[in-house]
Amino acid sequence: MFLFGENKTEVTSECFADLVSELNAVLKTAGVATMLLNKDFEVQFFSEGIHNLYNISIKDIGKKIKDIPGYFAGCDITFYAEKIIENSIGFKGKVTTGRGKHYMKRMIPFSSKNKTLNGIIVTFTDITDLVNTQMALELSENRFRDMAEVAVDYFFELSVDGTIVYVSPSMKESLGYSKEDVLGRNISEFIPQNELLYVVQHSFKHTKGKNSYPAITHHVIKKDGSLIVVEARGKAIRNDKDEVIGFRAINRNITDRISNEKEQEYLNKTLERKVAERTSELAEKQRQLVAAQKIGRVGSWVWNLEKDTVDWSDMIFEIFDIDKSSAVSFENFKERIHKSDIDYVLSTEQKAMSNKNVNSFQTEYRIKHRNGNEFFIDATVHIYRNKEGRAIKLIGAAQDITPLKLQEEERQKFINELMQTNKELQQFNYIVSHNLRSSVTNLIGLSNIYQKGIGDKRNDKIVENILESAQNLDGVIKDLNQILQIRSNASHKKEKVELDEVLNSVVKSLDLQIQQANAKIVIEYNSIKKILAIKSYLSSIFYNLISNAIKYRNTENSCEIKVIVDEFGKFTRIVVGDNGLGFDAENNKDAIFALYKRFHPRIEGKGIGLYLVKVQVETLGGSVEVESRVGEGTKFTVYLPLTD
Repeated sequence: MFLFGENKTEVTSECFADLVSELNAVLKTAGVATMLLNKDFEVQFFSEGIHNLYNISIKDIGKKIKDIPGYFAGCDITFYAEKIIENSIGFKGKVTTGRGKHYMKRMIPFSSKNKTLNGIIVTFTDITDLVNTQMALELSENRFRDMAEVAVDYFFELSVDGTIVYVSPSMKESLGYSKEDVLGRNISEFIPQNELLYVVQHSFKHTKGKNSYPAITHHVIKKDGSLIVVEARGKAIRNDKDEVIGFRAINRNITDRISNEKEQEYLNKTLERKVAERTSELAEKQRQLVAAQKIGRVGSWVWNLEKDTVDWSDMIFEIFDIDKSSAVSFENFKERIHKSDIDYVLSTEQKAMSNKNVNSFQTEYRIKHRNGNEFFIDATVHIYRNKEGRAIKLIGAAQDITPLKLQEEERQKFINELMQTNKELQQFNYIVSHNLRSSVTNLIGLSNIYQKGIGDKRNDKIVENILESAQNLDGVIKDLNQILQIRSNASHKKEKVELDEVLNSVVKSLDLQIQQANAKIVIEYNSIKKILAIKSYLSSIFYNLISNAIKYRNTENSCEIKVIVDEFGKFTRIVVGDNGLGFDAENNKDAIFALYKRFHPRIEGKGIGLYLVKVQVETLGGSVEVESRVGEGTKFTVYLPLTD
């Protein structure tokens, strides 16, 4: 909406041209955009600031203003220009661009010396800051009004002579007076005479400062004549010249608090006594907590992310083997985390901190003391966040769970051994019920049909079959005895076995088979010289794997066997690979290491070698894997622990 009635300002044509260059610079500095229209409403001149209001360029000089698009609506310059030409008066009004900027638009006519109307000057002054300030002021006033209406305490304002000029609605609830009862009256009418001087002196004493003055307590007279005790806080009101022109205060009814002063004093003493008792209890609990942390091997820590400060309990220093004299920092903490676990710990922490929905997380990792010993840590961390969800503090607990971890490993090892024993018992049951029973049945059957005293070829064949069945039975019993012997030797102490000695012995014992197969064996030790094992087991493992590679060679190719021994993490890794016949390992996963399982029936064998390898490897605390494809050879990988 534009307002009419601004006085006309005459600007002569002759002087206008001289003013243009200076005016353009001045207007740019003052934040005023200017445009000159002739009486046909064609653009004759515009300052640089017009670009913020119109899509205009130098080529638009001479165009009608209505044909040049502007960046705001509701500002029809042509309409008001016609009014100016018709009435010879100026206009002004507010306009707002689509970009949220506010401007005061002024349009004034200018004439030549002979009073002939030559055109119109249009100016736009940026008043965005002023409009925003007014809006903020209105918002503040509304907020104050709302607070005053709902507050239990009552507000009031006084002129410098003590006249009440404003009271909040809550005064009626506190004192019984309505606004009409008190406005225009002096504050002295509501304060007992014996306290009035004290209140006035206190108020004026603090007018030199610009902050609110300290609270005081005094009585106030209610409408029914009774007295209440209020706690008053106030501040001097100043004008632009920093002169005190009044006071603004808030009173709180504290009558109940004062009337119960003796009871409060008693309660305070009781509270002090209980606080002392509680403090003593807390101190005792703190001592118990420290003792419990020591017993449970639990340490706690606090990391203030905003201040970048870290605080550790004594047990953190002890658990992580950190010298108490060293600086407390997250870097010192990280130095103790095992290098294989550090990335996991940091990434888990970072993911939890960056996810606003996560308020806690748990990690389990290893640490390494200065002497090289490793320990297992179970850590729980709580995340404290600000209103925006950003992590500002971490509080955590770290427990040394090494004994539990070792117990768990022993328990798991025991479970695995039980499962393996059960599996072997099932295998033995199969052997007894099938292999032994088959041979025994043959013996019984042959014995029943054997005819004593008849020296014919039929009896000779029966005797031959009886002998074969007995030999098969003897072989099965020997196999079982060998397996049981391995289990009975499981308690033998491991020792550092010379790798050279074992491999040379195995290769020597297989010398005839190697020559007959024209096999080529390549052995790579890398850095491994000794292996922690039971020597007889290690020899048997190498013997069975290498002899298998020779036995199941591909006769169409030269036999090549490669043995590699190296360190792999916490294990000694033994790899025995060949280019032999191979087999379908993918579809025979559960049968590869089964007793009496054979994949090449045409080649002589019993199917016990790989079973023995698996039993001996697992007895040594290790594991064995196999990769093989038909016609592509086979690779066995054995993992044995570096330490017992």
